[in-house]
Amino acid sequence: MVIPAAGSSRRMGALTAHKPKSLLRVAGRPMLVMSLDLLARAGLTHVVIVLGYQGRAIVDAIGTRHQSLQIEYAYNEDFATTEHGYSLYCARNAWARRAQAGIVMLDADSLYEPRLLRRILDAKPADVIAVDSGFVADDRDEELVCAKDGQVMSLVRGRSVALDHYAGGFVGVNRFSPAFCAAMFDVMEDLFTREGRGFKYERVFDRMVRKLGWQLCAIDCADLAWLNVNHPDDLHAAERVAHMMLAPAT
Repeated sequence: MVIPAAGSSRRMGALTAHKPKSLLRVAGRPMLVMSLDLLARAGLTHVVIVLGYQGRAIVDAIGTRHQSLQIEYAYNEDFATTEHGYSLYCARNAWARRAQAGIVMLDADSLYEPRLLRRILDAKPADVIAVDSGFVADDRDEELVCAKDGQVMSLVRGRSVALDHYAGGFVGVNRFSPAFCAAMFDVMEDLFTREGRGFKYERVFDRMVRKLGWQLCAIDCADLAWLNVNHPDDLHAAERVAHMMLAPAT
């Protein structure tokens, strides 16, 4: 389990001037803590959190245990000049120490109802990403997925109206097999060495499916609530999803 949480989240303005975005409270609870609550409830036991901006605040807030979860930290010392693709790469050594297991990967600023996490965990294909087929992007900052018969063809950044085989918005909840992880870290090492470290991890996934032929399955979660908190205005809309995350398990 890997959660990249190194970014400085400049789009959040003054809200993240002195704390990482993942510790902003929604419905009275930090976003990262709500994700850890759900991961523990789902039966996961180990999480690697990649730190960077205000990383000490996360360590102080979370510690090394959260319910049944063992918390391990990796560090992106160059968070100010890199993207979250490099933050994910910084978890490579932690992954290798755990016998190169598969990875469940979440964005630190993602809110999602418990059923969405369960759908990704229970999906039959080896390598899956959550998408929302009902998502209409009117912002060029959005990450979008194109797929055919459930198989991802590409991941792009832009507006959905211009895309063929548009499958949905990229949610940020993913599950990858050991083989996919090994290939992913190799691709990252090559990419970052040759072209620099300013790449988001979606560009790595795109390269893997388009150039290396990896089968990555898009799991539609359009019927389930989720939200990526990217702007201050998102915090109000996030309240509804947060209450779903906080609701007792049934």
